[in-house]
Amino acid sequence: MPNSSPSQGARKRAGIVVNPTKVDDQEKLRRECTKAAKEAGWDEPLWLETTLEDPGVGQAHQAVSAGCDIVFAAGGDGTVRLVGSALTGTDIPLGLMPQGTGNLLARNLGVSVDGSAAQNFARSLVGHDTRIDVGRVHATFDDGSAKNDTFLIMAGFGLDGDIMDSTSEGLKKRVGWMAYPLAGIKYFTERPERMLASFDDGGPRTKKTTTLLVGNFGRLTGGVKLMPDATGNDGWFDAVWLSADGPLQWGALTRQILTKSRRNTNRVERVRARRVEARAMGRERAVELDGDVIGQARDVSMWIDSDALVVRIADPKDSKLSDLRSRLPGPFGQDFKGLPAKAKKSST
Repeated sequence: MPNSSPSQGARKRAGIVVNPTKVDDQEKLRRECTKAAKEAGWDEPLWLETTLEDPGVGQAHQAVSAGCDIVFAAGGDGTVRLVGSALTGTDIPLGLMPQGTGNLLARNLGVSVDGSAAQNFARSLVGHDTRIDVGRVHATFDDGSAKNDTFLIMAGFGLDGDIMDSTSEGLKKRVGWMAYPLAGIKYFTERPERMLASFDDGGPRTKKTTTLLVGNFGRLTGGVKLMPDATGNDGWFDAVWLSADGPLQWGALTRQILTKSRRNTNRVERVRARRVEARAMGRERAVELDGDVIGQARDVSMWIDSDALVVRIADPKDSKLSDLRSRLPGPFGQDFKGLPAKAKKSST
C-alpha cells in the first residue's frame, strides 16, 4: 500500500460510511472511533452518513477523494456491498464494522460480529490487508432497461430474491437472521419454473429452477456452508442450482445442504465457473445481490473480477476467534485457499 505510517510524519485518516438505520447511538460510536483513532496516531475519522438516495457509493467516493487511507462500512450487508463496490479497483482497503442481520462478509472472513463496532474499527487500524474477488452483474428487464451492479458474497436469481424482498426490517430486528427462513415458509408450495443457464463455455441447459445461487463466498448465517469450497479469492464462482417442488422436496434439499453433500442431484446441482448466464423462461425472476433485491429480471450475466477489492482484516490476536478464523492460514490459521500469498500487513 502507498500509505506512509504515522511514525514517518504523515498522519492517516479513516473514512466511516455509516448507515444510520443500523446504528442505535451514532454519537457514542463516533466518539469511540475518534478516541481509537487518536490512540493509534490517526486523525479524526471522516464521518459520512448514508441516505435513501445514496446508500453508500457516493459517501465512499467522497472518502477516497478526501484522501482517506481506509474506508469503513458501518452497517449491514447492503452498506458493505455498496462501499465495497465503490472501492473496487482501488488500493484503498474496505474496513468492516458489522451492524446488520447477516454480516456475511465479516463472517466469511472471520471478522468478529460479536464485539462492538468501535472495537472492530480499532482492531482494523492495525490489521492485515488481503485481496478478494468481486462478482459483476448485468441484468436486463422486460421493459428494455438494464443494470450493471456488483456483489461481494453471493447473488441469487429466483426465489431467494422473493424471500429477501418480503422480509421486513422489523422482523429482522426482532429475531435476527431467523427472519429469512420465517419469511420463506410461505413459499414452500411455490412451483419451480424453467430457467436456461450456461456456465463458462458449456452449452445452455434448461432446468426447472427454484433459484440459482452464484457464490463468491459460501457461508451463510447460522454457520450454514451453502458452498463449502467457495473461498472468495480463487478466481471462481461456486454456483448452486436449486429445485424443490413442495415441502417434501424442500426437506430433502435442506438435508442435502446441511450435511454439506457435494453430490449432484435433481434438487441440488453444484457448478464451478468464472462466468454464469441465465434466462428466466417464464415470468421475470428476482435478482438479489448480498441480500439487496435490484429488480425482477429476464436475463442475468455474472462474471468474476479477480483480486479486485482490498479488505482490511483485524489481527486475530486482538479479536475473538470465530469458528472460521481459527482455520485461516498464514497470520490467521490454516485453510483459507490463496490468502497467504495475498495477505499483507498494514503499514500502520
